[in-house]
Amino acid sequence: MIVKGKDVLFTINDGGTQKPIACARTASITTSADVGETTTLSTGKWKTFKGLKLSFTLSAAGLVSFDMNYSLAVLRQKQALLLPLTFEFFGAAGADSEKYSGSLLITNISTSSTYNANFEYNLDGQGTGELTIAIT
Repeated sequence: MIVKGKDVLFTINDGGTQKPIACARTASITTSADVGETTTLSTGKWKTFKGLKLSFTLSAAGLVSFDMNYSLAVLRQKQALLLPLTFEFFGAAGADSEKYSGSLLITNISTSSTYNANFEYNLDGQGTGELTIAIT
């Protein structure tokens, strides 16, 4: 399942309070399920499987920091220290909206800038723990 989103917000736990540090223009969450084969001779010619674990990845593009205490350099430092970030964003689902939230480890950060434009960066992350999905 791939989910496209809006209102992407990254936060850091700052003394027990989630403090917003950056937002993104676009984001995408991909969820995956690991499966294990359970095939036996009695199942015939078709393989059978069972679900084992769930995981997710997140990609965010066009990030802009709105807190100078948490610049791109600080995010790269969190990546180097393998510290998780929390995130939330909203995705459209018909008449309802879905809120996605969780924690991730930054796996990739890339930067870009053009003449007379904002300095932007892109981020990819591997989810750690549960991905929470709420209908709002």
